[in-house]
Amino acid sequence: LASIICLMMVLESSSPCKIMLTIISKTVNPFLFQAIVPAIRVKTAITEFVYKEQTRVTVVEGMKCHEKRWILKTWKKLGSQWVAAKERRMKLDGNGRLNITVFDNYVPILYSRMGIVCSFGPC
Repeated sequence: LASIICLMMVLESSSPCKIMLTIISKTVNPFLFQAIVPAIRVKTAITEFVYKEQTRVTVVEGMKCHEKRWILKTWKKLGSQWVAAKERRMKLDGNGRLNITVFDNYVPILYSRMGIVCSFGPC
């Protein structure tokens, strides 16, 4: 049994990830969002949200996405300037979907996921 578990872990760690991120605004306040995946040197486009219930979808693909913690960042608008608001870090891996919701406090929250493993952070 232990050898089967080890084999599964090796196979899983060498498989590519493909994660569809759906970012959903639950605030009327404008904000920016970006996901950074250091293990594969990927940054999603910085996306602006300007109204409640606005939704954007992006896909992250690569090998060994889980090796370093992902960074989910938001910025808020103060006057005419964008300033860093909140940041969350966790390890993500798998093939599937992940919904990220942002409320009035600008914290990116993992709301639901399918086929995605989350560890070492606020999952």
